[in-house]
Amino acid sequence: MKKINVIDLDNTLIPFDSFRYFVLEKIKSGNLTVFFYTFLRKLNLMSAGLYKYRIIHATKLEINKEALSNITNNILESLNNEKMYIIQENTDTNTENILCSASPDAYVKKVAEALGWEGYGSGDYENKFYHMYGQNKLKFLKTKFPQSEYAYNFAMSDSETDLELLKYFRKWHIVK
Repeated sequence: MKKINVIDLDNTLIPFDSFRYFVLEKIKSGNLTVFFYTFLRKLNLMSAGLYKYRIIHATKLEINKEALSNITNNILESLNNEKMYIIQENTDTNTENILCSASPDAYVKKVAEALGWEGYGSGDYENKFYHMYGQNKLKFLKTKFPQSEYAYNFAMSDSETDLELLKYFRKWHIVK
């Protein structure tokens, strides 16, 4: 049976929130739509899931190769070597590493690809938007990687909202 390791990105594999960085870059570049949605979110007039949905869909056309390359390179340069070592220690030739993050799928996939992993971020899957956070992340993983076909080997996250997900794995690590 193939083993899987599931690793979170923001504040786990890297020491910052890549989505916040992405949003700030869009606001700095003059994207008024992103500014407007961020303003509504700050006023608590929009849920976190709806905010991610709106930002991801509003910027989908703007995520060009250069922008995607810039954020991917920034993330890759910021990888925590200590965390990468822990992941390596829990990976063998029968293990598939999966980067799973609430950040936008467009760059989560690119970062995972650069690492030789699979990647899933918040985005559209089979005509349904998934905000890869908490219960949604767990539901997605259980559907995509059923326990009848995969051994849940190792997981790492910084978020208490992933605690239920982490407990499905043989071994897990929560980043403080």
